[in-house]
Amino acid sequence: MRKSAIAFAAIALLATAGSVAYATIPDSSGAIHACYRVKDGDLRVIDTAAGDACKHHEQPLTWNQTGPQGPAGPAGPQGQAGVSGYQVVAGPVIRVQRGDGGPVVAHCPDGKHVLGGGFFSNGHTYALIDQPAQDGSAWTAFLSNTDPFEPGVTVPIQAWAICATTS
Repeated sequence: MRKSAIAFAAIALLATAGSVAYATIPDSSGAIHACYRVKDGDLRVIDTAAGDACKHHEQPLTWNQTGPQGPAGPAGPQGQAGVSGYQVVAGPVIRVQRGDGGPVVAHCPDGKHVLGGGFFSNGHTYALIDQPAQDGSAWTAFLSNTDPFEPGVTVPIQAWAICATTS
């Protein structure tokens, strides 16, 4: 009998705690309701959906969780022109003997600038230089054929550049 009384009390306590924990603050319209006591400045938030109300010596206050939308700001300044005319350009293929090296260059068309680039080789090569040209008009690579297995075979090397018109 004592165990069932304890169990009943525990269930009742949990049910009460659950109903107390479920409050509708803010309410369904997003408003928060409170009562302000002028005498000492106390403020208490109330749950109007649960029947809470301000006492006669309190002033009701209501505010929204989010305020109204403000006016649009002024237009920003015109941005700079972006990149246009994107193009990938391949330079000529050059064949390099084992132990030799050579420069390869991919030039951008007139009026375009190099944004990036690289090189192609289907052999054992070592890149000594792989960078844009100083004036920004091309991509340059200097490659060395280091193939230890094919002494008489030349290796093709080629540079490529990513070019575009920039402002």
